[in-house]
Amino acid sequence: MFLFERVFGFGMYMIVLGMVCLFLSKTKVPCKTTLRVYLLCLCIMAFFYKPYITADLYRTYGTMEFFSTMDFELFWNNFALDSGIPVARLLYWFVGKIGINALLPTFATFVCYSITFYIINKTREMYDISNKSVACVLFFIMSTSIYISVIGGIRMMLALCLIGFCFFRQTVEKKFRFYDVLLYMMAVFIHAMGFVAVGVCVVVALLDSNKSFARRVAYTVVALLLGLVFVTRFNDAVSKMIEKFLDYALGDRHSDPWEYIMGFLIIAVLLLLFREYRCVRLEGTGQELKNFNSAAIWCVVIALCFFFEFSIFYRFGGQLAVLFAIPSLMITLEKTRGRPSVIIRNFDFRSILMLMSVVIAVISCTRGSLSSLKFFEL
Repeated sequence: MFLFERVFGFGMYMIVLGMVCLFLSKTKVPCKTTLRVYLLCLCIMAFFYKPYITADLYRTYGTMEFFSTMDFELFWNNFALDSGIPVARLLYWFVGKIGINALLPTFATFVCYSITFYIINKTREMYDISNKSVACVLFFIMSTSIYISVIGGIRMMLALCLIGFCFFRQTVEKKFRFYDVLLYMMAVFIHAMGFVAVGVCVVVALLDSNKSFARRVAYTVVALLLGLVFVTRFNDAVSKMIEKFLDYALGDRHSDPWEYIMGFLIIAVLLLLFREYRCVRLEGTGQELKNFNSAAIWCVVIALCFFFEFSIFYRFGGQLAVLFAIPSLMITLEKTRGRPSVIIRNFDFRSILMLMSVVIAVISCTRGSLSSLKFFEL
């Protein structure tokens, strides 16, 4: 169904991606400029995306139209305040009032990929990463089905990207501010997965061996107190949030064998990355990324422990772990260029990554979520 429309959709997506990667590799145009143009292209594609009637976004459009018929007070008191996801529903109400449904996936794309490209640009500046390495990382990220999760799922990727942004600032840039706490809270109230992702970040921070024992104890006490205040203040919302997470994680309403294969391939790439990056760190590079990379490792561990539950497996291993792995992936590509892989001695890590990215892209476009990408219906 919609064969031509879908082939055109993922074909256009891959052509634009290929051109951007080629432009990064072969020209001297600043990386920031190229990524800004690519962000604009992604937002345009998101605006014209046509979800199928079984897609989450199609149902979300119906919810938005329902919310838009109410004034703010009625909406907030009856459908947002105690929903467990008030920030997400507020976004639905606001876009619904504007009356242009396509602004919702466009907004999600702008936020998620602005954050992703922010992490890429900051890492490139901190560690003098070449544009070729940036192109390889970009191709790997965009070859997965994350883009469809952004424009189709909206809430989950918004929450995870906000958490990734705050944790990057906190652990790598050392710029943690009060508004970062607000962003963490917003993420939690956008999607139930945000609650678990924040928990992963807290665990990583508590286990940081660079902190003294006294500081870790103090951090634990503060985290527990803040958690207690949060749960006490938003008791009903937290209960619904946990209920939504359990339903989301254990319900497993969607489980596709090709998406499973793609998830395992992504995790295989990440496991190889962790081994290669360990050698790079031993050489004294990327010490600031220890906690950020540890978060990626924890996500992969969670994914493998819950491989029998597709929602947990793919969301943690195939999406959140990829976001946390971006800086270490860029550094590893740059520092191991031309050097045989630690595990596969006949190839360097860059060659392995590009080969796996192509395989993942083929699966994603033909059997995975990217095959559902269409911009019109004939």
